[in-house]
Amino acid sequence: MSTVKETQGQEQSISLGLYLYCIVRQCDVPQSLWDIRGLEGEPLESITHRDLAAVVSHVRTERQRASRENLMAHTLVLEKIMEHQQLLPVRFGIVAKTQDDVVSKVLQAYYWEFLEILKGLDGKKELGLKVFWNHDAIMGQIIADDAQIRDLRDKVAGQSPESSYYQRINLGRLVEAALSAKRDYLKTQLLEALLPLATDHRENKLLTENMVLNAAFLVPVNNEEKFDEALNVFEGKYQDLLTFKYTAVAPPYNFVNIAIQL
Repeated sequence: MSTVKETQGQEQSISLGLYLYCIVRQCDVPQSLWDIRGLEGEPLESITHRDLAAVVSHVRTERQRASRENLMAHTLVLEKIMEHQQLLPVRFGIVAKTQDDVVSKVLQAYYWEFLEILKGLDGKKELGLKVFWNHDAIMGQIIADDAQIRDLRDKVAGQSPESSYYQRINLGRLVEAALSAKRDYLKTQLLEALLPLATDHRENKLLTENMVLNAAFLVPVNNEEKFDEALNVFEGKYQDLLTFKYTAVAPPYNFVNIAIQL
């Protein structure tokens, strides 16, 4: 593997450990990627066992702070390597004490599991999608479509909050139910368009009240263009109601669950 420099000789005397980024199959990639730097600006190295390799760099502290700088350095390494080969991402903050620990406690201990997961990811990539709605536009559509909500809204508009207290509570419940139904409808329509083009997907927690979908899709590379086209058609249909945030290159965190114990 030439993504990273393979370790030779004794470890650096200042190093307190080896920070793990990912697990890969050994294969050739452009020489230019040797210049990738990891946490603390350290160069990357590979520690190999049979046909697998752990991508690491030396660190001078045993525990890495989850700062923006460190998280970005970790992610950048994964993104650069992913441009050329599939990988199994290791969660942030995993540090091994020695090369022997990386081999015995990671590569040997999980060898067959890693191979099986990599096989399942072959020819596929994770695509991330977050969909948000325009609250004012959605509310306008709900009021236009639902006569009960429209009439109740007009009725309480000219009354004091005290005299229309229970009516306002009822209005809030009706609006909440209508928003929930609208979210379910939009999500169902979108998934029906995209899921036939993916081999797997994960729905993650909604982060805001305006979020319709927070999902990751495992898509065969030869389906990526069709996936993009299907998403573009849906986006064009609902461009006044929805905003899409699409991540076309992402480490497959949602489809890889490796609990390395060191």
